[in-house]
Amino acid sequence: MAAGPPAASSLSRLVRVSTARPGLTITLCLALAVIGAVYTARALTFVTSSLELLPPQQLYVQRFKEHLREFGELNDIVVVVEAPTVERAQDYADRLAADIRALPGAGRVAYRIDPDLFKGHALLYLSMDRLADLRDKILEHRAFIEQYAARPTLGQLLAGVSDEIARRFAVGFIDLGLDADAPKRFDAGFVHALLGVIVDGLDGEVGASPWARVFTTAGDDARSGYFLSGDKKLLFVLVEPRREAGNFTDNEHLIAAIRRTIGALRPQYPDVASGVTGAPALSNDEMVTSFHDSTGATALAAALTLVLLLVVFRRAVEPLAMLAVLLVSLAWSMGIITATVGHLTVFSVMFISLLIGIGIDYGIYVLFRYEEELGLGRSPQEALDIMARRTGPGILFGALSAAGSFGVLVLTDFRGIQEFGFIAGIAIVMAFVAMMTLLPAVLVALRRRALDRGRAAGPTRPRAHDGVPALERLVQHPVPILVVAASLTAYSLAALPAVRLDYNRLNLQAPGTESVVWERRIMESARSGFPALASADSVAELQRKQSAFERLPAVADVMSVLTLIPKDQDAKIAVIRDVAPVVSRVRFGGAPAAAPRELRSALETLRQRLELGMREADPGPTVDTLRSAHELADALLGRLGSGGHDLTLRLARVQASLESDFVAKLRRLQENLASRPVTVGELPEELKRKFVGGTGQFLMKIYPAIDTWDRDGAREFVSQLRVVDPGVTGAPVTSYEATRLMEAAYFQGTLYAVALAAGLAAVMLRRARETLLALTPLALGTLWTFGFMRVFGLSFNLANVWALPLIVGAAAEFGLNVVLRYREGDAEGRTALPRSTAIAVLLNGLTTVAGFGSLMVAHHQGIFGLGVLLTVGTTAGLASSLLVLPVLVRFLRPAVPATIGQPEATKGMREGPAPRRS
Repeated sequence: MAAGPPAASSLSRLVRVSTARPGLTITLCLALAVIGAVYTARALTFVTSSLELLPPQQLYVQRFKEHLREFGELNDIVVVVEAPTVERAQDYADRLAADIRALPGAGRVAYRIDPDLFKGHALLYLSMDRLADLRDKILEHRAFIEQYAARPTLGQLLAGVSDEIARRFAVGFIDLGLDADAPKRFDAGFVHALLGVIVDGLDGEVGASPWARVFTTAGDDARSGYFLSGDKKLLFVLVEPRREAGNFTDNEHLIAAIRRTIGALRPQYPDVASGVTGAPALSNDEMVTSFHDSTGATALAAALTLVLLLVVFRRAVEPLAMLAVLLVSLAWSMGIITATVGHLTVFSVMFISLLIGIGIDYGIYVLFRYEEELGLGRSPQEALDIMARRTGPGILFGALSAAGSFGVLVLTDFRGIQEFGFIAGIAIVMAFVAMMTLLPAVLVALRRRALDRGRAAGPTRPRAHDGVPALERLVQHPVPILVVAASLTAYSLAALPAVRLDYNRLNLQAPGTESVVWERRIMESARSGFPALASADSVAELQRKQSAFERLPAVADVMSVLTLIPKDQDAKIAVIRDVAPVVSRVRFGGAPAAAPRELRSALETLRQRLELGMREADPGPTVDTLRSAHELADALLGRLGSGGHDLTLRLARVQASLESDFVAKLRRLQENLASRPVTVGELPEELKRKFVGGTGQFLMKIYPAIDTWDRDGAREFVSQLRVVDPGVTGAPVTSYEATRLMEAAYFQGTLYAVALAAGLAAVMLRRARETLLALTPLALGTLWTFGFMRVFGLSFNLANVWALPLIVGAAAEFGLNVVLRYREGDAEGRTALPRSTAIAVLLNGLTTVAGFGSLMVAHHQGIFGLGVLLTVGTTAGLASSLLVLPVLVRFLRPAVPATIGQPEATKGMREGPAPRRS
């Protein structure tokens, strides 16, 4: 017969040593498992920061870490509020912010900038147009303002309005040419609002103050300064997170508490919608969903694997022993991982689920071949020795191929993937070692125990070398199989260009995930909640960079400390100086008691002036406003004529309210007549803390105008920003770079895995034709996977793209084991694929499909897609191994040697070791 694979003798010695004293082997293995588990529980940590997974030498990583040290936490939890009106959203935000501040673990809560922080400089924050308008109104109406301030009665107020109309209104609206030097406008809306307030006041209602139409400052509205989206449809409450060190689900408890608070407010605010998003919330939601899904999928995979083993073996002891051995290997792996890497990440934690689907395969091969040889009358040691020499190399190839498929990821540039590849590779190697040492010792111990109890009197009927009838019948029809295979291959090649990679990480989350829903709502308002970050060392550099960023087409907005500094301060100060003398000399007098007679006289005069305006003005909005004001004047005159015992009291309340509001607004105006520019040093600390660092650096937040969740959008955004500052960083940059590195890493890893599988097959088989045959399932299974992706409408994404190395490794393992058994059969005169190998390959494929298919119960779309892709790929590799490969082997195999007539058992006994006492 041909020389055996080079590893056969080494594996045989390993198994003989392990089974020589099985009790000692089991004790040592369990002791190592206990040591590994205890050490892991005490020393293993979790790394939650995605920044730690990126290449530390990259400039954008270094800058991000510098910003963290300089400015503190850079990503806030964002609570988004959507209400029918801005006022309703403000009411809700006031209540919600107070409740969030009371939550344990909540950091700073910000949802508005208090106008009082701008006291003395509020006018500088008005636009030039609004400031000029304010100046014009005050200068136009200064006589009216001074007269009313000196005697603030309702009668004086309406008389002053009438005088303004007589002197200014006609020229402003109906152009009679009565006064060529008069101002060109008078606000008819002010008259209407004033009369409306008086009418409402008589009815006991509080109307909107008319003075806002005359006096306007940045802080006039007591409810100004709220964080609103550009279209005013959304209001934002920002909550500073506090990291929960060592916990994968960072900020889980705080985010859950905020959501409970929102839920508690829903009965009081049924018309308000609110939700939590932002980088911490998106990360938390993904981690929580992934962990729940992974836990359920792992349990389901273990259950399905056990059921398959029980169905095939029809007994419980050996299958349960295999699973126990797998758990022991996991404890070994965890100990080694803790000692070498020291932590797990969101990537590397997934190796536990993988180990069930992959690691159990090696035990299945061991157990099937062991059972086959026992059926031929071997002793347990003989059966295990033949298993090691003949099946062991195939198992070793499968383990090295799978471990290597992950191990080659260490050659990539993404630290997270490097660690994942190393950890998964270690776990697979440990599973192989356990199945070749501990499992044989357990099988020998179980056999001895059964013999001691008299339950294994004689050997099983030797039919283990028989083929599988159903499989044999199928391969007797090679033409249909090859035609179907060729058709699938041709279709897959044609479909290959249509397979795409979906880069949008939002699409990986479970449907309806709250943070994703609200992030998309923010994007609809033409601004993402994830800004890029840049810094400057001086105000001059900050101004230069911010101006350059703002000119970029991909940038929607830039926020920095300059956002808090008024623009065009010199020009605005000049405007303020024009109005300051008028406003500063206004003096307030006391108001006498309300006089209905005086009010009636002033109202009749005003009514006549309104009639004149209605007759002479051109049709349009102004006439409509005048007509409505005239109707209010008529109604008010009627109310005054009817009198009433409490009319004077109600007029007094209205008069006092108008006077109080007038005084408040004018005094606020007087307090903000400062003519000194605002500088960075004068800004309140509460406003500067997010934009000025501990060493004086300045931070810029650059918001994209394009969709940076899309690969092309992210590339364009980052490319434009780097023209201004190569060191730009932040979520869009790190996410783009991580995506790029992951894409390159996984596709490089797939190429490495193919090369490794080909190299290992060549070393194991040492024949070019058999090596190519063994690699056929790898090629066909991978190609067919692409074809079925087109059929099912699947695409690669950042969660399922790493399925490719697994599919490659599994298909290579199936192919090599089939070819090795056919080679062994040629030497012994057999033509059929032995039942044990066929069933072992089939069962391994099914357990792998069960393990990976269990991921399809996940709500997380990335995990679900990974399960679908692995299931499709493994099934394709299994079908090509058990159907296409046997047909090709029969076409290409050499003539059957003359030893075909030699009895199987006799030949096996001569090839095996000398019998041992069991």
